[in-house]
Amino acid sequence: MISNDPDEFAQAPGAVGDMVGYLSQLVAAKRARPGDDLISDFTIAGDGGNGFTEVEILAIAFALLVAGYETSSNLVCNGTLALLEHPAQLAKLRGQPALIGPAVEEMKRYDGPSTSVVWRFPTEDVEVAGVAIPSGDPVLPLISAANRDPAAFADPDGFDIERTHLDHVSFGYGPHFCVGAALGRLEGSIALPALLARFPNLSLDAPRNELRFRGAFMTRGLFGLPVRW
Repeated sequence: MISNDPDEFAQAPGAVGDMVGYLSQLVAAKRARPGDDLISDFTIAGDGGNGFTEVEILAIAFALLVAGYETSSNLVCNGTLALLEHPAQLAKLRGQPALIGPAVEEMKRYDGPSTSVVWRFPTEDVEVAGVAIPSGDPVLPLISAANRDPAAFADPDGFDIERTHLDHVSFGYGPHFCVGAALGRLEGSIALPALLARFPNLSLDAPRNELRFRGAFMTRGLFGLPVRW
């Protein structure tokens, strides 16, 4: 569904159909036997015609899976890799656990779980950095590029968990700001300290050039992160 490989584009509609089919079965199962979970809550709220429609429940479940799970798992994985590649920063975080807040923000800036936002279409002719963009032309803003902008960040390619003025755009901006930003920050601030506490001798167990990132549209994550502890 999110591959950026042109050879796989033709498979995307079928993959979306498969996911919708799976989620439809999940919603039906939760409606028949509700549990203590979010999807059950949505189906209950939709009963009686006064709450969510079936299409809305499917859309929410789809968004939770892609925007909620995919991004959070990538944040933990990419953030762990950044720490393992910068031992001084890792040692600093171990010695000062209170730095986890700014550390998560720096992880999202340095190698965040999302590379771009969805397509934008200007409603009138505009010019950006000397480039003319006609009305209606598609524009794909790149989060990763903006977060490495030397005009916005000192030493943009460096990884510093004590960096100040961290006005990154990993959660979007303005009316498009991510509705799940608080949850994403919370997940990172819980998962990463727990990982470091559980594995005090964690280290990378593969050459950096052998790590493979998935070719994906809008998201950035590894196929796997080999470690030893």
